[in-house]
Amino acid sequence: MSVEQKHILIVGAGTSGSALAARLSEDQYHRVTLLDAGPDERAYGDYVLDPSLAPDAWKGAGPIAQTMMGSEHGDISVFQARMMGGMSAANGLATLRGLPVDYDGWAAADLDGWGWSDVVETFKSLESDRDFGATDLHGSDGPLSVRRWRRDEMSHAQIAFQEGMAEAGNAVVSDINDPTQLPGIGVFPVTVDQRGQRLTTSLAFLTPSVRER
Repeated sequence: MSVEQKHILIVGAGTSGSALAARLSEDQYHRVTLLDAGPDERAYGDYVLDPSLAPDAWKGAGPIAQTMMGSEHGDISVFQARMMGGMSAANGLATLRGLPVDYDGWAAADLDGWGWSDVVETFKSLESDRDFGATDLHGSDGPLSVRRWRRDEMSHAQIAFQEGMAEAGNAVVSDINDPTQLPGIGVFPVTVDQRGQRLTTSLAFLTPSVRER
């Protein structure tokens, strides 16, 4: 029995498009074409790769575009990163999850497959957590390298804010993606590689072997 090959067209190689193309191309019966309006990772400059320069992307460095979204109060300027990796090449690198109660609330509203027990394994499969490794909440073999900002990477203002919140009686936690530690104040996890450079979704998911598919 022959299996018909499917040709799938994905428009946009941003945060979701890159991951979707990588996953769908694992099936030998899928031919996947991934289109994006912007350039490949060769166009990445320091404003993308150096996390300390991330705010520069918002100033218009690189292939950045502003579009207008209408609202009842008038037009709103919307920031777009037109390059491989999309907004993962120009955002704040934060890797945060919702709370289990949120996902369980969706499941209770008849959204089957969206409960916390349904999604937590997917979260784990995405990451390689360099601080905690493989646990009930974190993965160690995923494509996204994740760790928390270190104190020597934080600004004086950030350190002062954290210490001030602690002095005010707020609990300091080691993992803000661990719901059992919340509420509390902690350093958010980010997607950076072993060299300390930004890891976009296209760099993480569209590896040479994936591109060959």
